Amino acid sequence: MNKGVVNLSIVAVKKEASHTSEMTNQLLFGDTVEILDKHENWLYIQSDYDGYCGWILNSHVINLTDEQFTIFKENSKWVTSDFINHLSSIISDTDVTLFAGSTLAFNDAEEVILGDEIYICDDEVSKPVADLDLIIGSAMMFNNVPYLWGGRSFAGIDCSGLTQIVFKINGIKLFRDAHQQAEQGETINMINEALVGDLFFFDNDEGKITHVGIYLGDNKIIHASGRVRIDTIDHQGIFNNELNTYTHKLRLIKRML
Repeated sequence: MNKGVVNLSIVAVKKEASHTSEMTNQLLFGDTVEILDKHENWLYIQSDYDGYCGWILNSHVINLTDEQFTIFKENSKWVTSDFINHLSSIISDTDVTLFAGSTLAFNDAEEVILGDEIYICDDEVSKPVADLDLIIGSAMMFNNVPYLWGGRSFAGIDCSGLTQIVFKINGIKLFRDAHQQAEQGETINMINEALVGDLFFFDNDEGKITHVGIYLGDNKIIHASGRVRIDTIDHQGIFNNELNTYTHKLRLIKRML
């Protein structure tokens, strides 16, 4: 199968091969994909990171040879700051702004490589290490970011996009959707046993898990609902102080590390 890599800051992943189709996900710079199908100027892809599928424009990725793909994967690091402002191609004279969760691969000269492109990066990037102590600081960077269905960046993010990116930049791999993430990790039976960084999952009236947030401790949770916000959490669920009501019903708690 063909392999590709995203060479733009953010790429919309569509449910169907159409500009007017619903956006179900986003890919970030350096995300690698497997190209499964083609339709006109659209590609049906599967993300290497989490297996998520959808349609993207063929101009939003560049093809990689098997050798380039192997080199990229072996030398990649995830961007762990909010933005990197100075990623510039020394071949095509283009600049790219990167969002947290993007992926960079470096050659021996510490230049960023992406297929045949070579970029200069003035910022230091390190390979993330799984450390829950850093989770909260990463989550707080997103506070007040607007909600966007399928979003995975500071330009807009959904609930499971928030948890996935926050954990990714701290070296922990999560699946894309809330119900998929709920199948990972260790179950915590009681809310009073929850630790900072645990994930809280919430279901709808049909019992399907549809929402997720990150526990901050002291009965507070950060989650994306309208915007990324901090609310009160107890054994019933999320209590929105602005609305003076419960907005999400607690289903289960998971520890990812």
